[in-house]
Amino acid sequence: VLNAIGPLLFRGIVSDNTGNTRLARAIVSKTFPWVMNLIDAPHHFQLMLKDIGGLHYFKEIIECCRQTIRFFRKSSYANAHLREKRKDLKIKTGLTSFGKTRFSTVYLSGCSLRTNMPAIKALCNANTVNLKVRVRNNELLLILAPGAKSTMCLESTNSTVSDVYVFWLATLAELHDIITDRHNPMPNEVREDIRRIANFRWKGMIEQSPTADVYHAGFILDPRKCLLSYLELLEFYSSKSVLGNPGYRKSDILCHANANPLAIAPIRVNSSRQAPVATTNLPDPVRRAGQFLLDRLRIEYNDRKTPICGWREDEAVDLLKDQIGKYYRSEPPFNRPVTGDEGPREWWERLNQDRSYISQPIAVCILMALSLRRNCN
Repeated sequence: VLNAIGPLLFRGIVSDNTGNTRLARAIVSKTFPWVMNLIDAPHHFQLMLKDIGGLHYFKEIIECCRQTIRFFRKSSYANAHLREKRKDLKIKTGLTSFGKTRFSTVYLSGCSLRTNMPAIKALCNANTVNLKVRVRNNELLLILAPGAKSTMCLESTNSTVSDVYVFWLATLAELHDIITDRHNPMPNEVREDIRRIANFRWKGMIEQSPTADVYHAGFILDPRKCLLSYLELLEFYSSKSVLGNPGYRKSDILCHANANPLAIAPIRVNSSRQAPVATTNLPDPVRRAGQFLLDRLRIEYNDRKTPICGWREDEAVDLLKDQIGKYYRSEPPFNRPVTGDEGPREWWERLNQDRSYISQPIAVCILMALSLRRNCN
């Protein structure tokens, strides 16, 4: 199919991470280096939810939820009375069944059961149904909520590789707050199991996947101001400042050696050696994003045989290095504010439409990544 349509028309290939599909992605990306090898981001979140839900600590809770929902699904009598009781109590949503492969449905089913619990308890107290309700799923829902919500958001056709990175950070930060809460009755071994599972899935998607740097570069080169408080956003959008957006390029996250909040800090041993002197004033995460763009640029010239704006490869490389620094410092033209519902792709496309070539080749290179789909839906 790829050869029939034309390999030059493809920029990425995405699938789940089973053995055969993973091998197929690797073969395509090796044959055509400009086709980026991507893992299905929502599916990877689903796998994390599956691993957490598979812990022995949550097994009884999930089974109780499953049996309760199955009871009402299989009994037309009980289901009819539940519908009537929901109307009396003004509960708008019904029960959601467990899915076989979409593991976020464990969260959705648990939420639906929690919402309908007043109606179910009323039926039990009136002896309308003979059911022992022993469901205490608040702790499970608390743990599954960050990953399940991120999955639903990343299934949007408007999500970008930057959003994949942002939602991973948000999910891990939320899990960190939950498992480090001293008032949480969860045993320490369960907390560490959750940390281990989340770190394993983070590494598989963000750190060790074939094109992990695409998510990092997308995050650094996202001009939106998303990691601000509500008051800061309100102040920004109510002003008519022409200073533009710092975006994630000035985020405090870049100050950390490891952005993962669940990562365990390494033990450092004092050494008599002096630390290496930095050769550039750019932070390491920005240089990492810049290296990704340089790699994509060289693939354009060496493998795809497509010069950018008629420049030679050495000219394009020099321009890109200069523009990476300008973007980080918010210098023109990279200080243009994000307007309305403009996303990162639209922002870079507007810069790329400037025929004065002051925003190329960086705009061309990042648009290769921002134009990719992140899921198989």
